[in-house]
Amino acid sequence: MAKLFAVHGDEGILCRAEHLSLPSEFYSAMHILVLMGFMALGRIRRSEGLRHVPPGELGKVVGLDRAPEVRTLRKKVEKMATSGTPDQWQRDLSKTWMEADPQKAGYLYLDGHVRVYHGTQANLPRRYVTRERLCLRGTTSKCHRHIRKLQVELGAAKPDLDGEAIQWRAERLEDIQRCMKEKAGLCLQLKSTPKKVTIGSLPEDERPTQLLPMEKILTDTVKMIAYRAETALVGLLRKHLKKEDEARALVRELLISSADILPNEKENTLTVRIHRMACPAHDKAISSLLADLTKAGFHHPQTGALIVYELT
Repeated sequence: MAKLFAVHGDEGILCRAEHLSLPSEFYSAMHILVLMGFMALGRIRRSEGLRHVPPGELGKVVGLDRAPEVRTLRKKVEKMATSGTPDQWQRDLSKTWMEADPQKAGYLYLDGHVRVYHGTQANLPRRYVTRERLCLRGTTSKCHRHIRKLQVELGAAKPDLDGEAIQWRAERLEDIQRCMKEKAGLCLQLKSTPKKVTIGSLPEDERPTQLLPMEKILTDTVKMIAYRAETALVGLLRKHLKKEDEARALVRELLISSADILPNEKENTLTVRIHRMACPAHDKAISSLLADLTKAGFHHPQTGALIVYELT
């Protein structure tokens, strides 16, 4: 919650967000980013999910009288992705996170998941979708194109490390180099494979084209920030609960629970009163978590009001 849009330190969804902007309109870039962050935390996976949420209630969380409609949100995200540089935002955030925690800088995520495409803006090649057992038009999520950038950033970042950490980083760089060699070998195999049909031999209207990935990069970056915020809350809650799974489940329940938002302009505070949980043990744990968040001294990114958390 608070860590999602924290304004002190290098945390929060607005960190390094100078690469994204919108014209001076009712919904600013900050509103859209914070809304997308809360959607990720609330498990609203797509823009269409806003249709099932009262716009007035969600708008209060963002700081407005109502949340944008689905069509408006899509237009805003598209405009931010095309006019800004979300890929640079993602790289800056990754660099900040790696410098803050060098021991975790070598984790790579490889995914061959096929995202089926139903639009008309691109003519994509067909790929085998396992869950459908069909060949459908879509894109495959891959990250091998970013491994080289990560290798450079890992080699360039040189914080004060002990001998064990330096050895760990050297091993991670070796892993990346091995991945690059394997990729090169696969590329050679593909080149030696006889091609049945060349793109040039296809009619102009049937040739595959590419989708600009900026919107996906933007949404994926917001989801990463939201996951880090949720994980941080789980870490704070683990002090009061025995099992991590229980702590994460309770955090998910907390993020979608009812609450009262009470601004106080005289004292420049914003009090968030969370309604009680299902059992006394969870109430006790959540009460301690809210006390820790209040003690951290988070401020609202727009008004600067001190955020106070309470369990009502």
